Amino acid sequence: MNYPPELVDFNTLEDLSAIKLFFTHNDHQKLIELKDRILVNHSNDFDYAFSLPFCLEFMDKSVDKSVAILKILEKENFTFTESISFGDGFNDEKMLIAAGKSLIMENAVEGLKNKLSHLEVISTNDDDGVAKYLSKVLLS
Repeated sequence: MNYPPELVDFNTLEDLSAIKLFFTHNDHQKLIELKDRILVNHSNDFDYAFSLPFCLEFMDKSVDKSVAILKILEKENFTFTESISFGDGFNDEKMLIAAGKSLIMENAVEGLKNKLSHLEVISTNDDDGVAKYLSKVLLS
């Protein structure tokens, strides 16, 4: 994907209803420095995740994949213990921790694989890892 850069003057910004702020930079250390600067004054306002080493995302604390999934599970009369999740970035971490069965994609960031090293690693997204896993486990 190609995201064209946009300079924003936050002093004139009127609509603050965005659910996510996304920053990208080839130098991961620069993103870490940016994250730290933002969190100095906003650690109670935002959660953050490095979906990839070059992608830093900030979102409202109410934005969480596991919360959204829980709402769907409850509506369908299921629990997290009856769910399977697949993830490849730190924005998937809470979901992977909450699900009954969680799998990490081979293409996941190394830090996530190290942090959740107890989880099974399956094939990459490019190799249809989720589809192959579901076919093998659910259809065999």
